Amino acid sequence: MNVIVIVSDSLRRDRLGCYGCDWISTPHIDDLASKSVVFDKYYIASFPTLPYRADVFTGRYTFAYYGWGPLPRSEKVLSECLSQSGYLTQLITDVPHMMNEGRYYERGFNGWEWIRGQTLDKYQTVANCQVRLPYDESLYRRNGELYRQHLRNTLFRHTEEEYFPAKTIRTASRWLEYNYKTDRFFLWIDLFDPHEPWDPPQWYVDRYDPEYSGRIIPHPDYNECSFLSEEELKHCHALYCGEVTLVDRWVGYILQKIEELGLMKNTCILFLSDHGFYFGEHGKIGKHTIRDDPWALYEEIAHIPLIVYHPHVAHKRIDLLVQPQDIMPTILEMCNIRIPDTVQGKSLFRALSGGQTAIRKAAISTGALHKELPSVETRILVTDGEWSLVFGHQEENELYDLRIDSKQENNLYSKNQNVADTLYRNIIASLKSIHCPGEVIDKIDTYYIQGR
Repeated sequence: MNVIVIVSDSLRRDRLGCYGCDWISTPHIDDLASKSVVFDKYYIASFPTLPYRADVFTGRYTFAYYGWGPLPRSEKVLSECLSQSGYLTQLITDVPHMMNEGRYYERGFNGWEWIRGQTLDKYQTVANCQVRLPYDESLYRRNGELYRQHLRNTLFRHTEEEYFPAKTIRTASRWLEYNYKTDRFFLWIDLFDPHEPWDPPQWYVDRYDPEYSGRIIPHPDYNECSFLSEEELKHCHALYCGEVTLVDRWVGYILQKIEELGLMKNTCILFLSDHGFYFGEHGKIGKHTIRDDPWALYEEIAHIPLIVYHPHVAHKRIDLLVQPQDIMPTILEMCNIRIPDTVQGKSLFRALSGGQTAIRKAAISTGALHKELPSVETRILVTDGEWSLVFGHQEENELYDLRIDSKQENNLYSKNQNVADTLYRNIIASLKSIHCPGEVIDKIDTYYIQGR
């Protein structure tokens, strides 16, 4: 069995047609979903970009001992398991965080290719061309220099084929043309879009906000969204939606290539994201704070898409509670490769055919919790897929009934503390079962008690 994984950074599940969105155009991803197993309760564990990928690559809850930095060299990773078992493995990505500063996320792959130029990547220097932000620095703050570098990197871009999703997908498609006859291959395609800065070709934006004539802010400061007018916030969202449709168009391109090469009959395809983004929900724009007021990981951030195509499994929807740690053991079991003892996730292979009724009682989503590690500070989310408990950093505990309050607007903690306590006990028991460090358990416990 061949395996292709396609990751789309910052893609919200509720912006895909297959997850209920009826106003953003995503026909190609939706078509894949119509032939696949769609998981309805897939939640991040470690947050954000790099820690999420560390979870997937290792099958472990890395928030307990890993932060934002290089992939630990001592880890047993998915690519190594496949390469050592005779798979031809390739990483193709335009995500700069994975590749710059010796992050080592290419380890274990037989080959890798980095499509240069996204956002902070120090790719282009243009000595005789001064790059200026379109509007006042306060709209960008920390993101200002990142956006300046992005403008340098894309200064000579003119056609859609020169945009990053197109370049990354075309590179992956060429690799498939070279290697489609190999006995077994594993291809990981990692797209940075629709991560900001949002700058798709204008015709994509015009689908969602055609009459707009105000300030265009592709990389706003992560903040309370009151610094944007209602029209500006709407247009930020339109830019993002344009990028979602751009990503879908090029995902469709490689799906067509897979079909043309006759690979649908012997290839498993996984499509997933790493987290979402706030566009005014809970009064915020962004995904986390860059100051000292840790944001909560509500549904818009933590509840993400997971679509698994298997040539021998019919389309269905599954509401098992699953997390990124489950991806590695699922792929290894699918490929008849022994799952390392270090893996803490659960294989979903039996679930694909309907033979599994439960994976876990609760899921946890959080930034790094080890006190000595660099991290994005967040408040912790614990969910069973029906109730959502949010707590941490001396804030009051919050509890939401997702069955009637998917936007998490009505805090029921004071009325249903027994439900919250059950959720909390379940996740602590789960963490203890995987030998989570005691100091991490103590930190979580302190947060929960302080919020009562």
